[in-house]
Amino acid sequence: MRNRAERRHHQERVKEKRRKQLEQSYSGSYLLDDPRANGRFAATPKPCSKHCCGNPRRHYHEETFQEQRDKQDLD
Repeated sequence: MRNRAERRHHQERVKEKRRKQLEQSYSGSYLLDDPRANGRFAATPKPCSKHCCGNPRRHYHEETFQEQRDKQDLD
């Protein structure tokens, strides 16, 4: 079992890692100064669900590997 101190340690470690990623990619971003937004980005690093960073199956109607395998088995 992880205790509270260990969970907080890992949470702070992830927040610092995400903050460094933001500094490299989005200089001057609002996320760097806002601790709430920084915490949200640490918990959910994908900024949106649009076609560029969302689920490709939803946007491009791609089949999953399981669906592709099932099609090959039927053929």
